[in-house]
Amino acid sequence: MALQLRKASTVVVQRALVDQLNRLRDLSVGANFHASATALPPAPGSDPPVAVVLSVTAALPTTLATRIALANNIKGVLQVHFADTEAHNTAVSPVIATADATSEPTAITLTNACKGFYGTHRTAAGVHHTNDATNTIAAADATDTASLDTLLTELRTDITAHIAAALAGQHIRLI
Repeated sequence: MALQLRKASTVVVQRALVDQLNRLRDLSVGANFHASATALPPAPGSDPPVAVVLSVTAALPTTLATRIALANNIKGVLQVHFADTEAHNTAVSPVIATADATSEPTAITLTNACKGFYGTHRTAAGVHHTNDATNTIAAADATDTASLDTLLTELRTDITAHIAAALAGQHIRLI
């Protein structure tokens, strides 16, 4: 039997339509990791609202400042993605409690922590509609400047690709 909704109840109709559309998207995920790509909120007042897919945007590591900025950007992107209940199946991943980077040693610590959390996130049971066996991190844990640059660069690429692996379009969240 179809849902029966009164025409006069706009809020109820909107909620029912959104719920059904999102449920259909969840059922159509197929081999994608996510039902919806994690996105930044649309600009206030944008009509129609257009979501921009979240990605790691900090510059590649070439100086201490860019290494610190990239490590912190990776952490921030992962925090937002891990909490995205529209993208993920049923579970969300834990927050990264490691302090933000302020020096090369703290950038190494944070980057290694992000690598571990991301690796666990990709394959944890119940998080993804299909676990991500594609965007794996092959680089070793960082121990010095060269290995930090290698790991940061790979995390930047693979995390951005992981987040974008979703059905076209976005889930809808009524606010």
